Amino acid sequence: MSDDAAEWMAESEIGRTALIGWGDDAQKGLSEIFEEKGEQFTDNLARRFGDEVEIVSKGVGRGVIDVDQVNPEKLAVYVRGTGKLGVADPLGDAVGRHQLLRMMKSPHVITEIVDDGGKVVEVIDRVAVLKRGSASENWGWEHIVGEDHHNQIKKKFGLRDNDKAVKDFISEGLEKGAKVGDSIIWDVPDSEYKLKIVLSDKPISIGSITSAYPDRGV
Repeated sequence: MSDDAAEWMAESEIGRTALIGWGDDAQKGLSEIFEEKGEQFTDNLARRFGDEVEIVSKGVGRGVIDVDQVNPEKLAVYVRGTGKLGVADPLGDAVGRHQLLRMMKSPHVITEIVDDGGKVVEVIDRVAVLKRGSASENWGWEHIVGEDHHNQIKKKFGLRDNDKAVKDFISEGLEKGAKVGDSIIWDVPDSEYKLKIVLSDKPISIGSITSAYPDRGV
């Protein structure tokens, strides 16, 4: 945390609230939002979204969003949307397969929060979401790992041997790839493989990543 961020945290209402009652990830995330977006943006975010800012800040601190790529307001709208469905913290383990792991910039994708009756309660443009998902239901991060796609991506594209590298690569593909049907196809430079990112075609999960894997398709 920079000296400027530490001073702002100690003097601002939301900063003091964070220092007194928030966890380390949320404190770290709030300082990152301040350092990247400035005092006015961070104060306005707190006024506009209230208690939801703690969850947003925790997301930033955990790397759920990259503040350089995704405006924290988009994560705040997502948190507000899941709150309307009775899920106050979509980042928590208790959410199960719908736990949000990453929100990633993508010019071709819109993410929707939809209630049980099929009503769209929030729309977040230009982002896709990666949830924990389910290997048995064939979607999300657990599906990608269950099918060994994460290791295939690391091997075919020469990535570091960790999950963060894979998620970062998927994020890059979402930004640089082209939309083809329900997928984003990234023609990766200097590779015989493309990265194929499959998006959900279900009305209740628009914007959610189903799978990602190397593909030699034309």
